[in-house]
Amino acid sequence: MTVADCATLRQLAPVGACSAGDVFLAAGPDGAAPRPGERLVLDPVGSRGDHRVPARWTVPRTARRTTAWPERPVPGRDGRGLLATPEALPPALLAHADLTCLLRLDPHTPDAIEYVRNTAARITPRAVVFRSGPPGPDEAAGLVSRGLTACATAVLLLIGCGLLLTVLEQLRERARLLSALDALGTPRALLARSVLWQTAVPVVTGLPLAVGWGLALGTLLVRIAGRPPRPDWWSILALTGTAAAVVLGVTALCLPLLWRLMRPDGLRTE
Repeated sequence: MTVADCATLRQLAPVGACSAGDVFLAAGPDGAAPRPGERLVLDPVGSRGDHRVPARWTVPRTARRTTAWPERPVPGRDGRGLLATPEALPPALLAHADLTCLLRLDPHTPDAIEYVRNTAARITPRAVVFRSGPPGPDEAAGLVSRGLTACATAVLLLIGCGLLLTVLEQLRERARLLSALDALGTPRALLARSVLWQTAVPVVTGLPLAVGWGLALGTLLVRIAGRPPRPDWWSILALTGTAAAVVLGVTALCLPLLWRLMRPDGLRTE
């Protein structure tokens, strides 16, 4: 049984016209609901612990049938069963009833639900606070997303370190060749671009493959869970920018060694 004013009852079921003293019989998906004239035993939660005798109450003959909202449940009250206004019951039955308050929170106050929880806890430690309506941002999911982005960025930086060591080693092995190319008049900008391409090709080849396979696998898992896929394009753009910064950084760190190896004294031999 849910006892509330007409405005609250309309949020639980399409009761239509409602006034003080009305009673509604809201059937669930199985069609089960009390019948007019049926005598009920009202046994609130905790009544036996308080040694209170359950009360008996007869459903009025004037009770009207209705159905609960299929997609508008209120937490703790799904709108099924018996819906009544306070005037329809004797005051003695409402003395120990469980109280439910429906509040409309300010959407521009991010911690409004926490203020409600603190206030309810000061009133009684047994209070339970539920949130209804569209779900807000999931803090745990956001933390996991930021953690995955940070880990992916760290992996790209490690790849950049590996590329840096590889390019430096290859430049040292080609010292005489670089000096010969410089002696023959090869532009230094051309050799710098060759280092850029040597660094960019692995990253440019691997990143689209990783993003493509990641989106495909994520979409498959989300579809299996019955939810629409929503790619995090900002994280993908952040990883793309990190990859571009890694390529440019590795190239810039290799240029001083490249200029030094292209000196004419690199052609000396014993």
